[in-house]
Amino acid sequence: MQRREFLAGLAAIGASALVPDVLAEAQTRPATPPFRIDVHYHGNSPGFIAAIKARNTGQAALMNWTPAKALEDMDRDGVATAMMSTSEPSVYFGDAAAARALARECNEYFARLVSDRPTRFGMFATLPLPALAGSAADASSSSPLAVLAELDQPASHQRLLDQAQLGSAALQLAWPWIETPVARAMPEGLSGGDGALAGILARNALARGAFRSAAGLELATVARTWPMLARGDIERSLPDSDADWLGNRLCLIGQRPGAFTLLSDATMAADRALRAGGVARLTGVVIRAARSLGHDLAFEPSGPPLWTRLRRELDDFLARLWRLGALNGALPAEAFTVRCDTTTMSQADLDAGRLIATIEFAPAQPVDRITVTLALTEGGGLQEQEAA
Repeated sequence: MQRREFLAGLAAIGASALVPDVLAEAQTRPATPPFRIDVHYHGNSPGFIAAIKARNTGQAALMNWTPAKALEDMDRDGVATAMMSTSEPSVYFGDAAAARALARECNEYFARLVSDRPTRFGMFATLPLPALAGSAADASSSSPLAVLAELDQPASHQRLLDQAQLGSAALQLAWPWIETPVARAMPEGLSGGDGALAGILARNALARGAFRSAAGLELATVARTWPMLARGDIERSLPDSDADWLGNRLCLIGQRPGAFTLLSDATMAADRALRAGGVARLTGVVIRAARSLGHDLAFEPSGPPLWTRLRRELDDFLARLWRLGALNGALPAEAFTVRCDTTTMSQADLDAGRLIATIEFAPAQPVDRITVTLALTEGGGLQEQEAA
């Protein structure tokens, strides 16, 4: 799974909450396309369906789920993108090894769906509930990032942290396990934090804008975490810039005076610039808006008039983001630049019908500037050539 494929899958996250009016203005087609983002959506892999059928859980809707039916339901309900996660009872049924195998099957199945339909599906990865037979001290001192950094496929020298595996800006993982009123009925009384993470990201997008970090927001339903994160665990880094600290690539849930909060809002991106969750979501919003504009311009003849129109419309869109506080700079010119001219396209590009624009912007969060290069191909296709 390439980062840009994941990023395309994430492009819709927070778009309607962040800039609903902006996106509406950018769409001129008579039919309104799906626009909702469903962050509480349960996809179901064949292995998970077999597991719940074998245990007669009675979850008929999950047992009858198929990708085709999912897309039909999404189109009917105006859902552009569904962020899939595994439903209760998750993957742990008392056998730790079987739970790990089922979690892997769920994740690989979701990843194939995201790869096949990157604009329709995103995913929250499933991690198996840890076996509690070992000591809590050993468990709390082990770093989940260190586990992900181990060779997952020794023959190809790949790790789960690598970009080709889980190192994607479209993937956010929550840690550690949490106890909530719902989780008390589950094995060991704990559940993964993905549901709580999805909820707080949605609340943050609606109330403050998807481009803002959700770190520091309270998780009212969390009663405890397992393991409890000590300062040494949180501060532990990985070599070779894989992570400066645990929250550099994981969304950490921990206790602060009086409440449990989201300690970090991070993606699994191998690219440092896209590890901040708000930056990754903002980049997705920009790409989605450019894609919508690209469809409208697909059949216009390429030339200086079209280049000027594209620059003007992208400038207007980014200026609105700047006024919302999504971009950093005292003036729009300091916050972003858009280029679409002979410096972004060669004669071969023009002959092939490609229209290429380069967008550079400075997110409000303190990171380096982000550069996105987008190519509009003949027939209306839009390809992200680079996001760094």
